[in-house]
Amino acid sequence: MHDLSIPGSRSGSDESIRTSLSQLLSLCVAAVTRSMASILSEVMMYVSIIGLQFWLVVEMIYCYRKISVAGEEALRESEAEYLAIASESKDNCAGVQVAE
Repeated sequence: MHDLSIPGSRSGSDESIRTSLSQLLSLCVAAVTRSMASILSEVMMYVSIIGLQFWLVVEMIYCYRKISVAGEEALRESEAEYLAIASESKDNCAGVQVAE
């Protein structure tokens, strides 16, 4: 076999240095990627918690308004029924007094 390398060059050691640098670089990138992923996941967790809390507050306000409107309508209806019963009882009492 013939050696096709240039005389005086260290092709074997250059290759091992490149391999070592490549491995070191991939380890650094993996470490940076892991730290960035953990930071990103933590930020997304807090954003989702805040978003869900905001949605909960809006939903509570909506339900409170809906219940209060229904309560006011129920009060108006019961007031109207009370007045109708009161006027009917007055009419009945007037009829009873006249009949006596």
